[in-house]
Amino acid sequence: CTFITTINPTAPAVVNANDVMVIMINSDTSVADTIQALAETALTGWVDLVNEGLTTTRARRAMYRICDGTEDSASLTVTATFTAGGANRRVHANTFLFSGSGSGLIDTSSGGANTGTSTSAALAALTTTLANQLGIGLVWANNSTTLSSATGETGYDWVEAAAEDNATNSTIGVQTVSMAASGTVGGSPVVTLGASGTWKTFVFALKELVVAAGAILPVRSPIFSHHIFR
Repeated sequence: CTFITTINPTAPAVVNANDVMVIMINSDTSVADTIQALAETALTGWVDLVNEGLTTTRARRAMYRICDGTEDSASLTVTATFTAGGANRRVHANTFLFSGSGSGLIDTSSGGANTGTSTSAALAALTTTLANQLGIGLVWANNSTTLSSATGETGYDWVEAAAEDNATNSTIGVQTVSMAASGTVGGSPVVTLGASGTWKTFVFALKELVVAAGAILPVRSPIFSHHIFR
């Protein structure tokens, strides 16, 4: 049989056309089990950034969508499907909204992913060839813990964009770095966990949006972080 856990996070109250919405999903089960699916299904147009672990007791997923401005306070549906029944299955979701990026302006080739088990979650180096990009670092931890702003980087500074969101055996967080010029955020950036645990990070960039008349919008910042769940 299967056991389905569903939660219904709400999108931010104000969403504009060309905003980029990112949803991070984490799962937990306290018994031996496998996860068949982990997804948000209320809105269409999601593109995977990370989709892993669907045959283990843990699964992580991150997706983004280019908004059309009709998503204000939209009710999302995040569902995890497990292979067995029981009450000890959990799913954790968090949405982040970034302003003014637009279709095709997600750059996943300039960063990368890391995994480990420790108190130091390493962020991949981020290299951009264009000015005014916003680097984003997604952080999952398999315990309820604190996350610091990254330290040890060179070139530009990573900062924790919003306070981490905690649930039972799960933490989700996001780091950002504003890059006024092309270049590399290198060194050995790590996000410090308050307690040792298994973690994953994924780094990518939002490219600058150039509007039809040729004007350039400023580097984007996250304009809303919506913590949901349990």
